[in-house]
Amino acid sequence: MKSLAESRLIQVHPWISRRLEHGAAGQAAVWYDSSNICALADTDRHLGHAVNTPEGWVAFDSTRPNRNNDGFLMVGCFLNATTAKFAIELSVGITGAWWNPEEPSTVQ
Repeated sequence: MKSLAESRLIQVHPWISRRLEHGAAGQAAVWYDSSNICALADTDRHLGHAVNTPEGWVAFDSTRPNRNNDGFLMVGCFLNATTAKFAIELSVGITGAWWNPEEPSTVQ
């Protein structure tokens, strides 16, 4: 049976497409970083993200709803991306997400 990505029922982001092409299906979660946002995903799900704001890095667990059931659970606000990412990993229940050596982290 074809996956949704293979059947073209959904559009797959190039990051995920590259991972699927290299046999990453079912592998551990990976962080994708830019200077303003970091996103944690495995081949099936968006697990969490952190957004750089003037107040700091705001971290969200995308696997759980917030109290109002109208968005993601906010994990907290942190001074740097590394701490925000660690908090997301703890909230999601994983540690040591895979860092893609082809896409070095651009955040501090």
